[in-house]
Order: sequence, then C-alpha cells, then structure tokens
Amino acid sequence: MSQESADATVTERPRQSRAVAGATRVWRIVSANSLSLVGFCIVLSLVFVAVFAPVLAPYEPSAQQLDNTLAPPSADHPFGTDNTGRDILSRIIFGTRYAIAIAVVVVTLETVVGVSLGLVAGYYRGKVDETVMRGLDVLVSLPPLLLAMVIVTTFGINIWNAMLAIGIVYIPMMSRTVRSSALSIREETYVQAAEGLGYDSKRVMLKHILPNSVPPIVVLGTTDVAYALIDVATLSFLGLGIQPPKPSWGAMANAAREYILVTPWPIVFPTLAIAIAVLGFNLLGMGLRETLLYGEDYDEVVE
Repeated sequence: MSQESADATVTERPRQSRAVAGATRVWRIVSANSLSLVGFCIVLSLVFVAVFAPVLAPYEPSAQQLDNTLAPPSADHPFGTDNTGRDILSRIIFGTRYAIAIAVVVVTLETVVGVSLGLVAGYYRGKVDETVMRGLDVLVSLPPLLLAMVIVTTFGINIWNAMLAIGIVYIPMMSRTVRSSALSIREETYVQAAEGLGYDSKRVMLKHILPNSVPPIVVLGTTDVAYALIDVATLSFLGLGIQPPKPSWGAMANAAREYILVTPWPIVFPTLAIAIAVLGFNLLGMGLRETLLYGEDYDEVVE
C-alpha cells in the first residue's frame, strides 16, 4: 500500500467514526422518550414517502380520468378519485413532497434569521436588544396567519412568497427563545473567562453561546415544522399557497368542499394526511423537549 493511500485511509476512518458517533447520539436522544420515538417513526415514514413518491404512487398525480370522477375507494383507486378523475392516493403521496419541503425551508429560514437576531440581542443587550425586540414586536402585532396572508397578497401568490411569509411569521418566537437562552448563558463563568482572554464577540457567540442554545432551538424548530404544515395547508386551502396543478393537501381539501356531503373521501384523506404529519412532528417535538430541556438524565443520553 502506498503512503498516499494509507494517509487517505487514516483520514477517512475518523470521518466515518464521527458520522457513526453522530448518528448514534441522535438515536439515543430520539429513543430516550416514547413520544419522540413514535414521532420520529412517523416523520421518517413521511420522508420515505416524499423521496420515493414516483415509485409509490400508482398513477401520475395530474392524470385525469373524466369517465371515472368522484369514484369511491376501490382496488384500482384505494382512496378514490376527485372531481376530475385524478387518483387521490397519488396526489397525497406527491403532496407529501411539497408539504415536507416547504415546511423544512420555512423552519430553516426561521432558524437562520431568528437565531442570528436572538444571539445579537441577548449578547449585546442594551440598545441593541431593545431595537431588535421592538422590531420583532411589530411582526407579532398581527395574528400570524393574517400576517402571512398580507405578505402573500402584497408580493404575489406563489409558493416562494408563501414560504417567505410563513418563515417571517415564525422568526419572532425563535429570536425570543434564543435571546432568553443567550441572556442566561452570557452570565456563565466560561463565557466571562472567554471575554477576559480577549476573544471577540463573534467568537464568544458562535463558540460558547450558540452551542449551549442548541436544545431549545431544536425543540422549537421541530415543533414549528408542524405549525408550518398547518399554515401551508391553510394558505393552499385559501388559494394563496401551492397552485394547481401541483398536488397540495390544502388545495385538495378546498376543491372537495362542495362534494363533502355526497362524496366525503376527496376531503377526508387529504385532511387525514395533514393530521398525521402534524401529529408526527408534534410528538417528536414534545419528546425532544422532555429529553433535552427537562430530562434529568440528559447528560447520560447525549454522551
């Protein structure tokens, strides 16, 4: 074996070891609580459906069968068909892709902006804290969904503006959570020692305050995915979110409203999909909260 290949092997092994250790740590945290374990299984199932939607769906989501509209559940169409003959199961499966992707983008936006603002406000305090918090108060002065609707209708009805609107709505809560954590951690001895050694504020925030604020960030972010799913479905139901012909759980429920008394399945199954997805992320968030924030054996779990 050459020296180059030997060095490459030595370098690769620590990387693999770190990846395995990280995965093991995540599994210990998730499996430490029955709620988070059940929620994790539901979320993992949703991700599987989203990734393998083209394989799992029996039909194209937009394929119409005008001679088979509003058909009841059967062997050919397990969830029935809608008012244009499209297979409801296929549309729900492909709708999972949009729902999960949008919710993750929304929470990512919330986390990046909210954590940044919260860190700055909590670390610098004083006028900086006052300015950031008063600016966020403006966002929370309106009901979240109403604010999202105002943003979408102002900047245009499309999927990107819907994600931006919902993400903006969630920023204040994340900022306040991180700010509260930063205010507490800032008084710790190790933070004061780092400042005494001459570390700049950026290094102190990123190396000492942020890592110790991760548990509440993870818990809030996971729970907010559930709320984002509801808001995305609501905007789509109102015609302000995902636009046809893209499959959306909310839009599917809206299209089936006028047939609910005669043929309930076109609205029951999309609504059930929303409920299952929200339940999964809520259970995961509740379990993580008990483990990461209130668990007495937290240190043993994450080691």
